[in-house]
Amino acid sequence: MMKFGASLILLLFLLSYVSAIRINEVEMNPSGMDIKNEWIEIYNDGGEEIDISNWKMYDGLPQKIFTIPNGTLIDKGDYYLIGLNKSYLNNDKDGDLITLENSEGERIDETSILKDTIDNNNTHQFCLSEWVFAEQTKGQENNCAIVQENISQETSDNQTIQQSNSSENQTTIQQIQENNSLGQEIGLSGEIETIEKPIIADVIKLNPKPKDIKTNNNLLTSDNLAIYGLVAFSILLVFLFARKKIKKSKTEFKE
Repeated sequence: MMKFGASLILLLFLLSYVSAIRINEVEMNPSGMDIKNEWIEIYNDGGEEIDISNWKMYDGLPQKIFTIPNGTLIDKGDYYLIGLNKSYLNNDKDGDLITLENSEGERIDETSILKDTIDNNNTHQFCLSEWVFAEQTKGQENNCAIVQENISQETSDNQTIQQSNSSENQTTIQQIQENNSLGQEIGLSGEIETIEKPIIADVIKLNPKPKDIKTNNNLLTSDNLAIYGLVAFSILLVFLFARKKIKKSKTEFKE
């Protein structure tokens, strides 16, 4: 068990030791001729000196573009510059990437695909887990202020948006409170519930007596209608009685 623990500690130590080296800056399209003017910078981000003898650089083809000489040490927080004796790196729209392997053939670091189609002194520099394109800092600290400014600007923009949203929410709350004072309430669900006023029905007054109906310029009142109805009924009875008598007489005559 103790041997396993010691082996694990040693493995973690070696991993941290190796991963401390990184590709830090790349000049792939220098001002003027590219031949013998391309260069790559690596950086020791660890806490102690590291032997990088026989470590190798490859481009994206992949082809070996450089072998670090035997006996090369890089101190903590120090830089190591690799000047390429040919034009290896692809500058066109497809770009190129660079990988770094140790003497055992293990990959230590790799860039993203880098592009540079303009002959100038700008380089690709590693800053806060990403690559930026800025004025070269050969053998010095990278121009990471650009990334920090972008982060600060994004933070400022986010704060502005939050403040704007907070102001809008406050305005909405004030509007709701004003509406509440005009006869509206906010329910538990957050929705606005309108308080309906009680509906008071208007009293419909009926005339004590129905109005007279005019027909052919004669007034028909309720009393007149009753008399007319009685007369009509009497005439109907007389007509039926007479009809029955006539029918009975015809029957007796035939007999």
